[in-house]
Order: sequence, then structure tokens, then C-alpha cells
Amino acid sequence: MRLFTDATIITNDAEDRVIEGGCIGVEDETITYVGLPESAPPAVEERISLPHRVILPGQILAHTHLYSFLARGLSPSRAPADFVDVLEHLWWRLDQAMDLEDVYWSAMGGALSALLCGTTTIIDHHASPSCIGGSLDQIARALGHIGIRGLLSYEITDRHGHRGALEGVEENLRGFALAAQRPGWLAARTGLHASFTLDDRTLDTVAERCSKGVHVHVAEDAADVSRTRERYGEEILPRLVRRGLLTAESILVHGVHLSGPDLTAIARADAFLVHNPRSNMNNGVGAADLAACAKEGVRLALGTDGMGSDPVPEMMAAMLLLRHEHRDPSAGWNLVKDMYCKGNPALASRAFGLTLGRLEVGAAADLVVRRYEPPTPLTADNWWGHQLFGLGDAPVDRVVAGGRELVRGGEPVELDAGRIWSACRDRARGLWARW
Repeated sequence: MRLFTDATIITNDAEDRVIEGGCIGVEDETITYVGLPESAPPAVEERISLPHRVILPGQILAHTHLYSFLARGLSPSRAPADFVDVLEHLWWRLDQAMDLEDVYWSAMGGALSALLCGTTTIIDHHASPSCIGGSLDQIARALGHIGIRGLLSYEITDRHGHRGALEGVEENLRGFALAAQRPGWLAARTGLHASFTLDDRTLDTVAERCSKGVHVHVAEDAADVSRTRERYGEEILPRLVRRGLLTAESILVHGVHLSGPDLTAIARADAFLVHNPRSNMNNGVGAADLAACAKEGVRLALGTDGMGSDPVPEMMAAMLLLRHEHRDPSAGWNLVKDMYCKGNPALASRAFGLTLGRLEVGAAADLVVRRYEPPTPLTADNWWGHQLFGLGDAPVDRVVAGGRELVRGGEPVELDAGRIWSACRDRARGLWARW
């Protein structure tokens, strides 16, 4: 057993403990001990002392787009008029310009960026309509090289014709096959873009051939609601419900313009709704009514929607957005904590079949170690305040995923980060030229 000791441990388990001067024992890929050193098992092969450090569970990112990593610094040729303009003149041009090498290096860069900020599990939503077949293989290969967990899904859409949609169906089936080869490290869901770009016959095919657990944008912008109604004569959620596509395995994203009955349907299905506050603000689409979601019993989680690989800034953004929207300086404190600290682990644990996001015996040995000297007492009652106002910004010292130390002293242990960043820049130049 390896023992990480002499640290402050924030367990995020059912007891939500803070253990000062505590230690964590790891054997193979699993946590075997959490507590004080004097009670630790005697059979310790390696003891790693971490004074002035805080150990937390590896971070979980509940929704992102790794392919967007190579878009950093890229701007549309004109200012977008609305959200659909953003899609048509930025993201849909970018994803169509990508080739398989771009897919691989965007995933490498995005996953390395995630690793260096302490993220050990990513739930990805991919699109590359000019190279659909084999795209999830590239993402799986990149995640394997970086050493973190990833959920795969390909974004099925009819915006390039029904043939492209069917290719997307096949790629999602490939994603499930890839996940079966690396259980615990890869998982899969059936990716769907958004209702307004999905014809009825495509949804029928998905319902017939794919897993009923879908990963889909829902009501991100009012245009999704209105265009779905105009094109298909039906609302977004009923289209999914009627085909059996809203299940406990489903991951719904955004939900800014969902109705009360929609929230009831999501809660009844025990599906997850992933909030992405910075993306919603950036795109000017509005703010999800998290208070209504919580009141209805909707299971909430937190993502970035491709705006970085670190969920920490989203925590503060989610709380501030709630307070701004409700004009209430007390709003969001516990809701956002529950969304990230309970929702993200529950979503990831369900998807991967492991206990993730918690430091407890039997959980996956995914840890992030931050260099943090608390300027005030750090206790079980106030650690969330430290997380929001200091701990979350503290430098990452070490990252462990599945018991394997991937980052030490803030740097990758086995990877040449400089080579990866250089390759990403080269791929971005070529991609931008085609864009």
C-alpha cells in the first residue's frame, strides 16, 4: 500500500469529513484507507509526506467539447447576431473543418489541460462531420495517453443530411464498443446535437439501434424550442419521452428554456441536467432556473461546455449567476455545492460503474493534491467557503488517477507537455486555415 500522509483531507463522502494531518492508502486502482496515520494498516510499501497540502477527490467535468480546444483565440469574421449565428459561423464551421488528426490533438490538449488542473474524469460530446468514422477512437486514444477517464459520445445531427446522421449512429455504436474494452476508464452515451437539428426518422433510428441513454443539448437557446415546434410540431422533451430516450442513463445539457412540465419529466426519469453557466452567459442565451430544478427534484451537475477543462470557475459562476438572476445575496450556496459535490460524482459513478468523486474506502483512487495553507481555520463546516474563495485556485501539486501518479510538482510525470502544446499549435494553424 502507498500512503499519502501528513495532509488535510477533504473526503466529500457521506460524512463530508475534513481530516487534518490525515492520510489516504492506495492499492492498485483503489482507495483502501482514509483516516489518521495512527490507525493506518501497517503494511505500507511507500509513504509520501504531503505537509501544507490539501487532498481532494479528482475533479469531474460533467459536460465538455474537447474538439473546441483548438479554437482558443479563433473568432468569427463578424459579430454574431444571436446564438444560431454563433453556431453557424463559428462552431459548425470549426467542427466541419476538422480531420482525424485534429480530433486527436484537440483531445490530447484538452485532456492534458484537464489533468493539470486536477480533472480526472471528462464527459465529452464530440462533433466532426467531415470525419465521423473513427473519431471516437482518436479521443479514446488521447484519453488513454493522458491517463484520465472519459465518457464518449458522437453528436448525431441532420444538419449535414440523413446520411451523416446515420454515420453518427454508427460512431456511437463504436463508442460503446470502445468503452467495453476499457471498463472503468471509458464509458459511452448516445450523443445527440439538439432537437432542432434532429429529424423524426433520425430519432426513430436512434431509439431502434442505440442505447436509450442519450447525451443531448436541450433548450439551450429559445431557438431550439421554437424551431423544434415549427419543424416537428412537438416540444423537445416529449420527442424524447415518446421514443423512450429520456431515461436514468440520459445526460441533458443546459435546459435554459425548459418548462415546468419538462422539469417534471426529467425528475421522473431520474436523468441528469448539466448546468454550464459561463457558456450560457457567454452566448447570451439566458440562465437556467436552478431553483425550480431543485424544487422539482431534478438531478443537477456542472459542466463547462468546452469553456476550459476546469470545473472550479464554473462553481463560482453558477453561484454568482443565481444571485444576480434572483437579486438574492444568499442564493446558490448549498445548491451549487450539491450540484458539483453530489451531482457530478453521482453522474460519473453511474456512468463508469465506480465510486468517483469521493475519498472513501473502495472508491477509485483519483486524487488531486493542492498546495494550500489555509489563512483561517479549515473545517468540515466551512471547507466549501475555502473551495470557492481560495482552495480552488491553489496550485495543483499532484494528480493521481486510478492509483497512478500522473502529475508531481505541478508537472506531468510521464508526458512531454511542451511537445503536446507544440503539436496542438501546429494543428490549430492548419485547422484555422481551412476554417
